[in-house]
Amino acid sequence: MRWEDSEYTSLATPARVVQYEAPDLGGENIYGIWRIDDTDNSFLTQPFRIKYARQDIRLSIMISFTLPLGENEGPSTSAVILKFELMQAPITESTFELLAYPNASSVSVHEFRIPPKALLGLHSYCPVHFDAFHYVLVDVTVHISLMKAGSFMKVPSGSYGQDVAGKITDGFSQALGQVAYLDTKKIMLVKALLTSRNTLLEELQKISKGIEHAIDLSDFACNTDDMRMFDSIVQENLGTADGEVSGKRKPQNGLEKANGTAAFQSDNISSKAAIANILHSLGVQLSYLWSIFLQFHRANKITILEFLHDVWAKDRRAEWSIWMVYSKVEMPHQYISSGIDDSSHHGHRRSSSLLNPAQSAATRADLHRRSIAQMRINNRSIQDMYIFADLLRIPIIILERVTNAPRRTLSENSYFRNLDLVDPHSLHSRPGTEVEAEAGKKESGAVLPKNGRELKAVIFVHGFQARLALSMACIEFGMDIELILLVNACSGSNWTFGDGVEARSGGLGAFAVSGGHHLDLRLVRNQWLLIDPKMEFLMSEANEDKTSGDFREMGLRLAQEVISFLKKKMDKVSRCGLLRDIKLSFVGHSIGNIIIRTALTESIMEPYLRFLHTYISVSGPHLGYLYSSNSLFNSGMWLLKKLKGTQCIHQLTFTDDSNLQNTFLYKLCEQRTLENFQNIVLLSSPQDGYVPYHSARIELCPAASLDHSKKGRVFLQMLNNCMDQLRAPTSEHRLFMRCDVNFDTSAYGRNLNTIIGRAAHIEFLETDVFANQQTHNILCTIQDVTDRGLDFKLHKVYQETYTEVLKNNSFGALYATEMELPHDSLFLGFDSSTQSMKATVLDSNLNIVKAEKIHFDSDLPHYKTKDGVYRDPSDNGRIVSPTLMWVEALDLVLQRLVKSGLDFGKIAALSGSGQQHGSVYWKTGGSEILSSLDSKKPLVDQLGNAFSTKESPIWMDSSTTAQCREIEKAVGSALELSRITGSRAYERFTGPQIRKIYQKQPEVYDNTERISLVSSFMASLFIGAYAAIDHTDGAGMNLMDINTRVWSKKVLEVTAPRLEEKLGKLAPAHAVAGNIASYFVERYNFNKNCLVVQWSGDNPNSLAGLTLSIPGDLAISLGTSDTVFGIASDPKSGLEGNVFPNPVDTQGYMVMLCYKNGSLTREDVRNRCAEKSWEIFNTHLEQTPPLNGGKIGFYYKDHEILPPLPVGFHRYELQNFTGTAVEGLNEREVKEFDPPSEVRAVIEGQFLSMRAHSERFGMPSPPKRIIATGGASANVSILNTLASIFGCNVYTVQQPDSASLGGALRAAHGWLCSQKGSFVPIADLYKGKLEKSALSCKLSVNAGNQELASQYALLMKKRMEIENRLVKDLGRC
Repeated sequence: MRWEDSEYTSLATPARVVQYEAPDLGGENIYGIWRIDDTDNSFLTQPFRIKYARQDIRLSIMISFTLPLGENEGPSTSAVILKFELMQAPITESTFELLAYPNASSVSVHEFRIPPKALLGLHSYCPVHFDAFHYVLVDVTVHISLMKAGSFMKVPSGSYGQDVAGKITDGFSQALGQVAYLDTKKIMLVKALLTSRNTLLEELQKISKGIEHAIDLSDFACNTDDMRMFDSIVQENLGTADGEVSGKRKPQNGLEKANGTAAFQSDNISSKAAIANILHSLGVQLSYLWSIFLQFHRANKITILEFLHDVWAKDRRAEWSIWMVYSKVEMPHQYISSGIDDSSHHGHRRSSSLLNPAQSAATRADLHRRSIAQMRINNRSIQDMYIFADLLRIPIIILERVTNAPRRTLSENSYFRNLDLVDPHSLHSRPGTEVEAEAGKKESGAVLPKNGRELKAVIFVHGFQARLALSMACIEFGMDIELILLVNACSGSNWTFGDGVEARSGGLGAFAVSGGHHLDLRLVRNQWLLIDPKMEFLMSEANEDKTSGDFREMGLRLAQEVISFLKKKMDKVSRCGLLRDIKLSFVGHSIGNIIIRTALTESIMEPYLRFLHTYISVSGPHLGYLYSSNSLFNSGMWLLKKLKGTQCIHQLTFTDDSNLQNTFLYKLCEQRTLENFQNIVLLSSPQDGYVPYHSARIELCPAASLDHSKKGRVFLQMLNNCMDQLRAPTSEHRLFMRCDVNFDTSAYGRNLNTIIGRAAHIEFLETDVFANQQTHNILCTIQDVTDRGLDFKLHKVYQETYTEVLKNNSFGALYATEMELPHDSLFLGFDSSTQSMKATVLDSNLNIVKAEKIHFDSDLPHYKTKDGVYRDPSDNGRIVSPTLMWVEALDLVLQRLVKSGLDFGKIAALSGSGQQHGSVYWKTGGSEILSSLDSKKPLVDQLGNAFSTKESPIWMDSSTTAQCREIEKAVGSALELSRITGSRAYERFTGPQIRKIYQKQPEVYDNTERISLVSSFMASLFIGAYAAIDHTDGAGMNLMDINTRVWSKKVLEVTAPRLEEKLGKLAPAHAVAGNIASYFVERYNFNKNCLVVQWSGDNPNSLAGLTLSIPGDLAISLGTSDTVFGIASDPKSGLEGNVFPNPVDTQGYMVMLCYKNGSLTREDVRNRCAEKSWEIFNTHLEQTPPLNGGKIGFYYKDHEILPPLPVGFHRYELQNFTGTAVEGLNEREVKEFDPPSEVRAVIEGQFLSMRAHSERFGMPSPPKRIIATGGASANVSILNTLASIFGCNVYTVQQPDSASLGGALRAAHGWLCSQKGSFVPIADLYKGKLEKSALSCKLSVNAGNQELASQYALLMKKRMEIENRLVKDLGRC
């Protein structure tokens, strides 16, 4: 044992060894006794002979180590490394004792890390595995407690624990009177001892309850009243010393009428004496509890180990699930060809997307891997250094459960209900096929024997196995302060060195076949053995060195081998009684999966098909290589066929017959080889170039979906045949999962294996951490769902454990109980928009409790803005906002929240939105100003000199057309830029704005230390440091790679030099930017633990606030700018519209269209034509008939984004327009319309443009519904026109300002994700609350006349003709 940090130089020394019971090794196996090596302070167990076979060794040893802390130091901030070594030394047959201890060499090492938090108290199971070549399970338990030196080895006279009756002596009573004045240097030490004592007491009670064996704490419990009194005084004084050391509050003296007695006065007692008595009293309490535990442990060591093992298993499921991404998808009824688009088929057709499926899966895993890097690991458990040595090297598993796959079983409880008994005597009473036929018979009304044996068969090819068990070891740390660590290693270790070892009977069954060596799947087998050590297994050797022939021959050999194995095991069971049940499972790697499926078609296997249980396919080419995209691998396959003529290669590539429908694989897919399995798991890897991704997953591939030839039709028939087998014809459901395994490839380098895609293919077989961790999780999921009836989403058996894990801020878990927001907590959301600053406060039920708003023009008139902005007359299209105005608005809105009576101390988290694309430029040294704010002064008074320019470019700016074209040209084209970043270059985007500053104001750019978006700027104010830009808002800069969600180096280089260092890092929208800065804690009484969740853009926050989660829905925000947005899983980026990451779905996207001329343009028409009255405006709109008599208007008060047209108004009248046709109609441009027509023209014109461009962008048409938000969403007259044009219902939300509402909701969501330690679907946040919360939507306007919607479609067509002509003549592109 050693400290992890080099600052701690003391070593752990073996202090005590106890042999609990005599070792039971047999005379020939005893070669010596345990020893302590003083040279390196290590302990060596008793040596033993390895038999190259399964063996159990019970040593029953307890070893104590002492690990000292400094003389006057508090608890350690360093972790401790616990190291287990497997030593090997030669031995001769004539040697009675092992003489080679000094010459023993280490052959394998397994290390564990004990975090500092665990050093205050821990009772944990700790399995030691070593490695695949020395496979072992050493059952160890570790027990830790912080101890006071001197009180452990010898209890001082007069102290607690001396009397067996446990009575308090005068020494303890004196401590109560001397605790008033504490030496602050010892505060942390006293706190740590209190924590350690309480932990030890709680753990003793928990273990006692868990093993159902009472522990005698009566001597300790009789003094609980005195202890409570003691604790209350200590804790009170600790709080005083901790929080008011400066002397602002006079500490209390002793006990004031505690328990009705007069208080002890301690005015004349020194601090040193008081602390000495406190430490002494705590020390003897811990010593006494520890001695009780040692006695209790010695008497119950096996049951304690079993209890702690069960706790460990549940906790590790929670911890390891952080590397697993879970989802549930619905199985399509059938796949249809791309040439058919009939909804009646209920088919599934994959549309083209930004990435192909393999790339999408790899990107998804990479994003998850990066999010792991930002997680805070804060648990109190032993950490296996195989896993925790480098968190980012762990494979990421994307586990997808496919629903609607009923299994062929007749009972909820047993797979064999209503099937006849399997009588092993009759099965083996006659040879050959008669035995198999007898196994397949059914007897009506047969009853399963309750006491029979269940045969679970697994066939792997297994190596040498032996067995080791250490019993007990206790490790103590000591000096002035001692940490007591008890390590219990008890029975049950498996050593694997070769093959030929007889397995233990019973267990979970699997047959494993690979196309290589029979030991290929040994790692998977080892994990399966750990989960179910009684299983019977066989590692198939029937086809070793015979995998180049016909699959039919290989399948027959496997079937014969399996039946021979089963007969042998069934005969063995028959000698012990009835065979109650059989579960027969298969695991295959690569072409081994084809061999398995072929074997199942053999007639000799038919009687056993009803016993099939689990099938795990590891990268199997189930659909062959008909659509293989790996050209190098395809070339190799072609060469193999030419040079060797291997039949299996012809069969895999469909060249074994000229008619595709006569090929082997096509015929195999027609066979019902999969439908009898209860569980089916398909493991694949997008990095595996040996097996096509779609083939391993049995799903449609893009190439096949676009192939209308016979080849495409044949492939779809094969696929549908396979899917039909996965969908069994009963109401019950089998477990069908697809698991994508994404290995860390950073260490691969560039070599032949990576080039041809072989590296990942063999990683399945050779990655220890994949087998040790993720295979364990996958197998446990299968076992939980099938054996315990647990739902995939919520495993009831883990609820209590995972709730405890979450309370301790440990890793999150898929199966955690449904998390709730704290009952009286509040969540604060802001919106820093173009014209105002808004704040919304939600309670834990997601209802609005406070809301405030600052209007820039009216509340902050000294900035002299118009509509919140400055328009630069000297630079056409340049529009900026004063940065300090946003700072002062934040001061002002917080002051108004104070006046409203808001209790800031209840705010658990805050977040917000900022107008998208706007940017802030911090000058060099700005971070120092930001981090040293004085809480006595307003923010605006302190940040005046923090910026290299005090004017921030915003989204309304359209002066960067030249920079846009330069960036597009440098990247390759506008379409290429859109492919990379999700959007072509737009003038409002931040990248072109930055380039313009670099070109026009180089001194500003050079003096800029950090460039923030408005969103990350506001977050920076709240955390007192530079906040990261979130992925969603970062996508609105033309700088981030939308596929990988990192800065695109290619685009950065063509935008401005040294840009990446000025931008900082990116972060997921749900991540925590940091805790709130002390400035806000001191000035507004925020809780210091209040989280600041990443801020994002206003439109992304609106998406969150509108709870937009259905792909068929559209949201339309009617604000300063008008936006149309929705969600998509595989959007297509082009020359129109924008694609952003979804802020509340780490795997999804939001698609958006943005119009600059929104409310300000509507207000301009209102002011000119309706006497500045909305009432008159609405009257004009309602009295003018729909379609406006063929009058069409284009109104651009500012340079428009979509279409890219300059400032100007354009009005047209269609001649002889009747609403039934537009072909052949001529339009006439006019100077003006009458006021009512002008009002309708501006409203219809805006909505017709939205409909036309959204349809062109691929958004749903018509939408299922529209959710309207923004100021104009309160105007029913405008919403009526919106419903008529789109032809769908229009809904609205309670709060028109969805951006600040979304900010508050995202604050709650980020808090939830932080507590879990991983992403939580936002739907979990408002599940069951939606209709009763501020998030609920109401129907405002019905869809209306569908014939009118069709007429508007004709008018829209004509409008787009005119628009295209205007863009050609006047556009900026």
